[in-house]
Amino acid sequence: MKKIIMFLLASILLVGCQTENINSIKDEETKNKIAEVEEKNNKEQSSEGENTFDISKIKFTDSDGKEYGIEDFKGKITALNFFNTKCSYCIRELPDLESIMETEDDIEFVPISVGEDPEVVENFLKDKEINLKPYFDRNFELSAMFKIDGFPTSVFFNEEGKLLGIAPGYQEKEMLMELISAIREGRVEPIESTK
Repeated sequence: MKKIIMFLLASILLVGCQTENINSIKDEETKNKIAEVEEKNNKEQSSEGENTFDISKIKFTDSDGKEYGIEDFKGKITALNFFNTKCSYCIRELPDLESIMETEDDIEFVPISVGEDPEVVENFLKDKEINLKPYFDRNFELSAMFKIDGFPTSVFFNEEGKLLGIAPGYQEKEMLMELISAIREGRVEPIESTK
């Protein structure tokens, strides 16, 4: 039974249980920039012969340009939540993420805007009365690293900063809480190829 539960949870994280609840990236400029960075990264990896995932390359900034990484959130279950202000599913999901963080001290959702102006994002969050601190993937490196092709998409890490998996699409609050419980209970294993 435990193997079935682990398989189902891994399926949720790695494939996504609600992939129909995702807004594909429609902005051609953003799609092209992500594809360019992804292609560059693939060439570098194949020339280096390296297939491991380097967690130290996960970098994003706040609106002031200060750089952050997963190591800044160690000690908490962390999810990078890639979003866009024009994404209807993101608008539904962000308040749930905020609500979970208000009641769960060991959870950190890190909303990362892709290809948007910080002022636009901050005004959007203010208008929607969402008090989450926004972060930004300014150079499209993270989006390319995780092959983001739609919003919202969440990338989960355990308390030690080890990659657990990717959940594309809008996730209901109850599903997120079930996933968080599974992570807390150790039923979701880190992806082996991280360094």
